[in-house]
Amino acid sequence: MRLVLQMKMTFLSAAFLLIVMGCSHVRQTERNENREAEHEWRSFNQDLSSNRYSTLEEINDLNVSELKKRCSFDLGEKAIFESGPIVAKGILYVTTFENTYAIKADSCELIWKQGGGLNLESSEPGTNRGVAYASGKVFRGTPDGSLIALDALTGKLIWKTAAADTEADESITAAPVVWRGMVFIGNSGGKLEGVRGRLMAFDANTGRSLWSTFLVPYENYEDALGGAKTWSSYTIDEGEGLLLAGTGNGTPPLGPLKPFGKDLFTNSIIALDAKKGKIHFSYQVTRHDFHGWAASTAPVLIKKSAAGRKIILEAGKDGLLHAVDLETRTEIYATPLTRRLNVTKAYSNEPVRFCPGIMGGSIWNGPSYHPRLNLVYVNSSDVCSTVRLDARNGNNPIVHSDLKKKWMGWVTAVNADTGKISWRHSMKGPMIAGVTSTASGLVFTGDLEGHLYAFDGLSGKLLLKMSIGSPIGGGVISYAVNAKQFIAIAAGTESKVWRSRSPTTQLIVFSL
Repeated sequence: MRLVLQMKMTFLSAAFLLIVMGCSHVRQTERNENREAEHEWRSFNQDLSSNRYSTLEEINDLNVSELKKRCSFDLGEKAIFESGPIVAKGILYVTTFENTYAIKADSCELIWKQGGGLNLESSEPGTNRGVAYASGKVFRGTPDGSLIALDALTGKLIWKTAAADTEADESITAAPVVWRGMVFIGNSGGKLEGVRGRLMAFDANTGRSLWSTFLVPYENYEDALGGAKTWSSYTIDEGEGLLLAGTGNGTPPLGPLKPFGKDLFTNSIIALDAKKGKIHFSYQVTRHDFHGWAASTAPVLIKKSAAGRKIILEAGKDGLLHAVDLETRTEIYATPLTRRLNVTKAYSNEPVRFCPGIMGGSIWNGPSYHPRLNLVYVNSSDVCSTVRLDARNGNNPIVHSDLKKKWMGWVTAVNADTGKISWRHSMKGPMIAGVTSTASGLVFTGDLEGHLYAFDGLSGKLLLKMSIGSPIGGGVISYAVNAKQFIAIAAGTESKVWRSRSPTTQLIVFSL
């Protein structure tokens, strides 16, 4: 009996040791993955906090002028190219409306392309803002309203599940995010038809739906008619287990067509329990919106600012950078990034010009936060619109934007704690490309005229202006392969809205 008991104890001790060793191995693997991920760009906004900050320092203020084109990959498509490239394990992933590409991140050689088998009959050409990566899979939304998972090495379809109803004018344009085995995505579309925004979570391994939450509650549905869609990407507060999103405006977008009300949860920063989908809190950055001023970018989570605050930032189409203290859930500041004109003036049968207009503010690429400098870098489009109500047609609004020669844009650096502008550059046209800061104190971005820029993050001094001859409306990212730093841009967006033309789309990579 004693011998049997002793054998059982020995067996249990061995089993316990194996469990401990297994857990240690998992933790070590996670630590290795996190270290590797620091030097890559595994999500639309680099990390789950959406800081768009790279820890790399090889390219600095002394050598950035020596930056050269390393390679490029021509996608062979004429497209609205607003994708945010990501890099994981030496492979760069980028999307167009229909296709997903995997490219060697240091040589631009094509590894695979996936895009077949999609039902495009009910879909007009649109855009897609990218993929998310986790555990050997890449995830994206498709034109037929599906969310799919692909094998990251081969492009083979692993699973496909319905996420948006294209028959109801819904679509998926946002880049998903992945956290703890869950994939998060939201619907978009239906600007005039009252589609209700919702956020959804799916099992990353199987595609099984975990939860779905409407962002315009039933009690507010007639009030807002619809809206609160999400169409850029998302943020995770890992410490609190919250999914954060910026929500779109109510529909129709021009307010006199609907009664004033709370319009929950449109034009808001919204936080949901990531595991259950329950709405945790919201902060409406634009109340009683009648300009179409969506909270359009993914919120930036600053875990600890220089003043010790936990802050969430939202740059939207209202031309303001909003900062909300997450402890008190009160607004700290709202710093203007564009001109602000006739903000509260009601529409009438006479023309009313308002700024920013329907093409103004920050559109889908959000701010970058530099933790050492405690500065936030934001691109914005400074384009105004004029609207009048058509008395012959039920007072429906007629709206048009300024002539292109009047278009402007800004690159602005803002103190994260005070909202004070540190420096800014006036640009010749809208700034809609991604903006990225690096540990060496540089800020990279691009414009629709086909220039790549590098600024000194502290002073704002222009250090590099390189012509690439192709309009930049997508991501601008930094990553390393074999300890060498690269800058990659998604260039060649063809857009009627932005009046940009390009014969093809390209992924262009630069290095020293």
